[in-house]
Amino acid sequence: MAASDSASDEALYPITVLVDGFKNDDVQLRLNSIKKLSTIAFALEVERTRSELIPFLTETIYDGDGVL
Repeated sequence: MAASDSASDEALYPITVLVDGFKNDDVQLRLNSIKKLSTIAFALEVERTRSELIPFLTETIYDGDGVL
């Protein structure tokens, strides 16, 4: 079971990197992540996009810095 957890973590690593880009202070890195939204949503699949990504983006939009 530990091997499957490790494989799952490895599969999610690129997604984590892209999502972390939204939190970065560097505007260019944030814009790069925004451009890859479709890739992130595809990797997360429908349910996780609805339950995790959309609420995260909503919170980010109302963060007030105007990048999105």
